[in-house]
Amino acid sequence: MLYANLSMYMVRDHDSRTVLDLAVIGMICTAIIILMLSTKWSGEPSLGNRIFRLLGDASFTIYLFHEFFVSASLGIWSSMYKNTNPVAVLVGVTLIAIAGSSLVFYFVERPIISWLNQSRLARLKTA
Repeated sequence: MLYANLSMYMVRDHDSRTVLDLAVIGMICTAIIILMLSTKWSGEPSLGNRIFRLLGDASFTIYLFHEFFVSASLGIWSSMYKNTNPVAVLVGVTLIAIAGSSLVFYFVERPIISWLNQSRLARLKTA
């Protein structure tokens, strides 16, 4: 009985693809974390610092809008490229969702926030 319960945690031959995919995803996540930790803020902003700052500023917009971009890109991808490597789909859809949500932040949310701050300042000056 105990062996039967432990057997579901053991890697079988047909599960090796899943384990390999998880290992690749784990290595990608580890590389991103190491890259972020190794990036130091110097006096001048580098390209990496600007990208991470944009992602930090747009993080809430990414959180709100990523579902729309994931759904749309998976729908288009599945109709155009039927037999694609799942890791490539994961990476591609993730990049599309981040880029699309960041564009929403840059072209929609930032102008709205700027306009609201300016109108608030105008109301404070007249009061």
